[in-house]
Amino acid sequence: MVRGGGGLSGLVVWLLAFGVTLLVRVRYIDYYTLDIGGYDENVMQATLRARQVPFYTSPAHPPFGIVQYGPVHMLFTGNTCRLRSLPAKDVQSAYVVNSIMVLALNLLACYVLYRFGRTMGIHALLSVGMSAFFFADLTVFYHGRPDPLYILLYQFALQIRPKMRRYFPRRRDETFAERSEEVVA
Repeated sequence: MVRGGGGLSGLVVWLLAFGVTLLVRVRYIDYYTLDIGGYDENVMQATLRARQVPFYTSPAHPPFGIVQYGPVHMLFTGNTCRLRSLPAKDVQSAYVVNSIMVLALNLLACYVLYRFGRTMGIHALLSVGMSAFFFADLTVFYHGRPDPLYILLYQFALQIRPKMRRYFPRRRDETFAERSEEVVA
């Protein structure tokens, strides 16, 4: 029995939730939009612009393109579309590529979370349950926006920070946020 995780039955529930969420996510990969408040349209506009040069336009002259997220995800998606020789104005293909990439990043984040739990000495079944909970709890906002890339990078940063303590000893002037990161890690 797994302590603190609801036992084996709790793990089965979370794995079932993981499976259902994964099936729903795969089913909706080829949809234009999931109506997540306009965020996906903003990402798609930036992704399609990322395939053209320049990515950023002058704010003094039209067209006034707004990119509300960092460009890494959009450039990565746009270049993936370009490498697959997809037409520059093919919005449907850009949605599919973006959805596949976001799903892959979410699954990779689950794996990184599982490995992090195992590194911290958490039982394997509890680590699996923790990763399944993470995946099943991702709201619809994480199905089309670039947030999964940033979540994944943050998880990597949380794993690296305690290891860096060996090389950079604690300072007296550390902020509360730096100390709280160690508690989370």
